[in-house]
Amino acid sequence: MILSIGNWTMEKAKGANADSSVVPIRLIANRLITDKDNEEILPEAFNKATVENFLKNGIIDWHHQSVLGKSSEDKAGAIIGSPTDFKWEGGLPVVYANLTKGHPIVANAILPHLEAGNPVFGSSVGGNVRKAKRVWDAKSDAIKRQISSISWDHLAIAGKPYVICPGTEVRMVKAETGHELFVHFSDLGTFQTEYGITEKEEELVKALTVGCGTDSAAATGVDAMRKQSLEGDDEKKKKKKKKAEDTVLLMARLVDTINRNVIASNKEGLQLFLKAEGYTDAEAANFAETFLPGLQHLLNY
Repeated sequence: MILSIGNWTMEKAKGANADSSVVPIRLIANRLITDKDNEEILPEAFNKATVENFLKNGIIDWHHQSVLGKSSEDKAGAIIGSPTDFKWEGGLPVVYANLTKGHPIVANAILPHLEAGNPVFGSSVGGNVRKAKRVWDAKSDAIKRQISSISWDHLAIAGKPYVICPGTEVRMVKAETGHELFVHFSDLGTFQTEYGITEKEEELVKALTVGCGTDSAAATGVDAMRKQSLEGDDEKKKKKKKKAEDTVLLMARLVDTINRNVIASNKEGLQLFLKAEGYTDAEAANFAETFLPGLQHLLNY
């Protein structure tokens, strides 16, 4: 388990068991940006039903050869593992999976690079497009296709130059395997209220939620590691102004996205947009509920 709070990282992990028959990995499924074919997958394509079906029936394969292989043997031989979990991390769709360690492709082509920490692999979503539309992309000055619904049946591992969507990555998870491989929290309040506390975690939470004081020299334990504020009023005003400017830019992008019919101007559409911007589910829901009335007034003005 790796627990990340703000800029701190606390790790309780160990290397993969040498006797294990699987290799746990983490894959960024798609960067949600225009790919080499001038297509982009929208966040809503990774809806609950699609993800659940992929986790239940999907596979991890090598270079999409489970579909493109010349023979049944080639297609079967390209299956190298299965997905175990799906998460939104930093606004991106992330898949955790287990590769079969004894598979020749895994053992000879993939594992040596993963163990060396050599980032040579990327991943590509595989399946069928169910719903898409063509829109004008001002950045590339060309028409692009936005995919909003997919039939997702496999996720391919390939060399980075060969993946369709640039920027994806595949790396080994060097941690104890289990349902929660990595857990990220924006603050301890989220850790306590949104995810709950198990008996084993209570002691950790108590240690991290010790009292605060004004004398940093007298701080002990976790307080001694906590960042102390040395900022004056001017610095605080600058940060407040910067935050306000960021919010204005976010709203401008949001309105533009709605006007281009990429998302709906409702709570669900706002949440999809905000999650793609890196907001957590809770932050996106709170933001959408707060700004939706004013946004709808602006759109109808």
